[in-house]
Amino acid sequence: QLPFFSWTIANAHQRITFKHVGEPFLKVIQLKVHCDDPLEASDRIEWLQNVLGSMQPQVDLAQQGISIVEVSDPEPLDEDWTIAVENQVGVTVTLMINPDYRDQTQVGELDSVEPNIKITKEKS
Repeated sequence: QLPFFSWTIANAHQRITFKHVGEPFLKVIQLKVHCDDPLEASDRIEWLQNVLGSMQPQVDLAQQGISIVEVSDPEPLDEDWTIAVENQVGVTVTLMINPDYRDQTQVGELDSVEPNIKITKEKS
Protein backbone atom coordinates (compact mmCIF):
# COMPACT_ATOMS: atom_id res chain seq x y z
CA GLN A 1 0.00 0.00 0.00
CA LEU A 2 1.31 3.44 -0.93
CA PRO A 3 3.30 5.30 0.31
CA PHE A 4 6.35 3.16 1.10
CA PHE A 5 10.14 3.14 0.77
CA SER A 6 12.18 0.50 -1.04
CA TRP A 7 15.88 -0.08 -1.53
CA THR A 8 18.05 -1.91 -4.02
CA ILE A 9 21.73 -2.76 -3.93
CA ALA A 10 23.30 -1.47 -7.14
CA ASN A 11 25.63 -4.02 -8.73
CA ALA A 12 24.43 -6.75 -6.38
CA HIS A 13 26.47 -9.21 -8.44
CA GLN A 14 29.69 -7.32 -7.58
CA ARG A 15 31.87 -9.74 -5.67
CA ILE A 16 34.52 -9.11 -3.12
CA THR A 17 37.36 -11.51 -3.83
CA PHE A 18 39.42 -13.12 -1.10
CA LYS A 19 42.31 -10.75 -1.75
CA HIS A 20 40.02 -7.85 -0.84
CA VAL A 21 38.71 -9.34 2.41
CA GLY A 22 39.44 -6.96 5.23
CA GLU A 23 39.95 -3.94 2.97
CA PRO A 24 37.47 -1.05 2.90
CA PHE A 25 35.14 -1.07 -0.13
CA LEU A 26 32.30 1.02 -1.59
CA LYS A 27 28.72 -0.21 -1.82
CA VAL A 28 26.03 1.69 -3.74
CA ILE A 29 22.38 1.50 -2.66
CA GLN A 30 19.39 3.09 -4.36
CA LEU A 31 16.61 4.23 -2.03
CA LYS A 32 13.17 5.02 -3.49
CA VAL A 33 9.89 6.36 -2.21
CA HIS A 34 6.65 5.22 -3.89
CA CYS A 35 3.58 7.50 -3.63
CA ASP A 36 0.31 8.40 -5.34
CA ASP A 37 1.13 12.10 -5.23
CA PRO A 38 4.31 13.43 -6.92
CA LEU A 39 4.61 16.27 -4.36
CA GLU A 40 4.41 13.80 -1.49
CA ALA A 41 7.10 11.67 -3.14
CA SER A 42 9.40 14.68 -3.40
CA ASP A 43 8.75 15.69 0.22
CA ARG A 44 9.42 12.20 1.55
CA ILE A 45 12.68 11.74 -0.37
CA GLU A 46 13.84 15.14 0.88
CA TRP A 47 13.02 13.99 4.42
CA LEU A 48 15.05 10.81 3.82
CA GLN A 49 18.01 12.88 2.58
CA ASN A 50 17.81 14.96 5.75
CA VAL A 51 17.78 11.82 7.90
CA LEU A 52 20.83 10.41 6.09
CA GLY A 53 22.64 13.72 6.54
CA SER A 54 21.84 14.05 10.24
CA MET A 55 24.36 13.29 12.96
CA GLN A 56 22.74 10.35 14.77
CA PRO A 57 22.44 7.95 11.80
CA GLN A 58 25.99 8.81 10.77
CA VAL A 59 27.28 8.13 14.30
CA ASP A 60 25.34 4.85 14.50
CA LEU A 61 26.76 3.71 11.16
CA ALA A 62 30.29 4.87 12.02
CA GLN A 63 30.22 2.69 15.15
CA GLN A 64 29.79 -0.26 12.78
CA GLY A 65 32.54 0.80 10.36
CA ILE A 66 30.17 2.27 7.76
CA SER A 67 30.25 5.83 6.49
CA ILE A 68 28.01 7.66 4.04
CA VAL A 69 30.26 8.95 1.25
CA GLU A 70 27.61 10.56 -0.94
CA VAL A 71 23.86 10.97 -1.33
CA SER A 72 22.80 11.95 -4.85
CA ASP A 73 20.21 14.54 -5.79
CA PRO A 74 16.64 13.18 -6.04
CA GLU A 75 15.78 11.62 -9.37
CA PRO A 76 12.20 10.96 -10.58
CA LEU A 77 11.62 7.31 -11.47
CA ASP A 78 7.88 7.27 -12.22
CA GLU A 79 6.31 4.12 -13.60
CA ASP A 80 3.22 4.17 -15.77
CA TRP A 81 1.16 1.02 -15.33
CA THR A 82 -1.48 2.40 -17.79
CA ILE A 83 -4.23 2.02 -15.18
CA ALA A 84 -2.43 4.04 -12.51
CA VAL A 85 0.80 6.00 -12.28
CA GLU A 86 3.06 5.27 -9.34
CA ASN A 87 5.19 8.27 -8.51
CA GLN A 88 8.70 7.29 -7.48
CA VAL A 89 11.64 9.44 -6.51
CA GLY A 90 15.01 7.94 -5.66
CA VAL A 91 18.44 8.82 -4.35
CA THR A 92 21.65 6.89 -4.73
CA VAL A 93 23.66 6.43 -1.54
CA THR A 94 27.33 5.45 -1.65
CA LEU A 95 28.60 3.76 1.50
CA MET A 96 32.20 3.04 2.54
CA ILE A 97 32.36 -0.28 4.37
CA ASN A 98 35.35 -1.03 6.58
CA PRO A 99 34.99 -4.74 7.46
CA ASP A 100 37.92 -4.75 9.90
CA TYR A 101 36.65 -1.80 11.93
CA ARG A 102 36.11 -2.58 15.60
CA ASP A 103 34.44 0.01 17.80
CA GLN A 104 36.28 -0.23 21.09
CA THR A 105 33.62 1.88 22.84
CA GLN A 106 30.84 -0.68 22.30
CA VAL A 107 30.64 -4.28 23.47
CA GLY A 108 29.53 -7.13 21.19
CA GLU A 109 29.07 -7.21 17.42
CA LEU A 110 26.36 -6.27 14.95
CA ASP A 111 24.21 -9.33 14.26
CA SER A 112 21.70 -7.74 11.92
CA VAL A 113 20.17 -4.47 10.83
CA GLU A 114 16.40 -4.18 11.08
CA PRO A 115 15.02 -0.83 9.91
CA ASN A 116 12.19 0.38 12.09
CA ILE A 117 10.60 3.16 10.02
CA LYS A 118 6.96 3.91 10.71
CA ILE A 119 5.15 6.48 8.60
CA THR A 120 1.70 7.67 9.54
CA LYS A 121 -0.45 9.83 7.33
CA GLU A 122 -2.31 12.68 8.95
CA LYS A 123 -6.07 12.52 8.54
CA SER A 124 -7.91 15.69 7.71
